[in-house]
Amino acid sequence: TNPVEFDSFFNQSSHCWAWGSPDILPMFSLSIPHMYAESYPPEFEDFGREGSHMDTWVFEKLQDTFQKAESDKELYDRLHE
Repeated sequence: TNPVEFDSFFNQSSHCWAWGSPDILPMFSLSIPHMYAESYPPEFEDFGREGSHMDTWVFEKLQDTFQKAESDKELYDRLHE
């Protein structure tokens, strides 16, 4: 975790969603109770190869969240607060 508490837009928002690196997200998400975070598998981080699959994974998670919100009123409301 991040050893120094800091103010960020994550702290200023009522809800926050984040998808991405298992090395980075915990530094932000563990201390912010209103953050919904999901990391791609650690084996995705093979920096010896082209990395667009990580971006694709994040983009698909975002799309899935928006699609789910169409039939989940609670999620829809949180996204629009």
